[in-house]
Amino acid sequence: MEAIKNIKERRSIRRYIPKPVPADLLRQVVEAAAYAPSWTNSQTVSYLALYDPEIRKRVDEKVAEVSPHNGEILKNVPLLVLQLSENGKSGIRRASGKPIREGMDQHWQSFDAGLSAEAFCLAAHDYGLGTLILGGYAEDMIREVLELPENMKISCLLAVGYPEVVPDAPKRKSAEELLQTV
Repeated sequence: MEAIKNIKERRSIRRYIPKPVPADLLRQVVEAAAYAPSWTNSQTVSYLALYDPEIRKRVDEKVAEVSPHNGEILKNVPLLVLQLSENGKSGIRRASGKPIREGMDQHWQSFDAGLSAEAFCLAAHDYGLGTLILGGYAEDMIREVLELPENMKISCLLAVGYPEVVPDAPKRKSAEELLQTV
């Protein structure tokens, strides 16, 4: 699929058919997402796929406590993937281990995670999967269920599956509205 076509056709999917996502297909998506750029090639992003039904149920319940809307969406999502970021590397000078400037250690970690999430979603779309980036969750509640290491942050949740409904593209601002020149 051509890059521009992929960007323009990818949608946030909220309804999926009840078909499992094969682990080997997810691995291909992650292999492609690994090419997303990161601060000094620190590659701090990783993914945790929740294939275990009991763990998935517990995480879904925690999400629903914080965001009932996202809890409803998750009821028909075949696979939930957590995007994790390793703290203390992005935005940091390698030699000193200190942020390049105040706050950069927080800013660039999120920026790198966003780049990687978009690469993940575009790769998934290219492989025929739908995705939805979810932000309504309580990290501490999910951390408790999964016993994540302290140095890992949950950047977002990614719903993954085969789309049942692909919505039309919402109206976009024109280039004239978005681009300023001086």
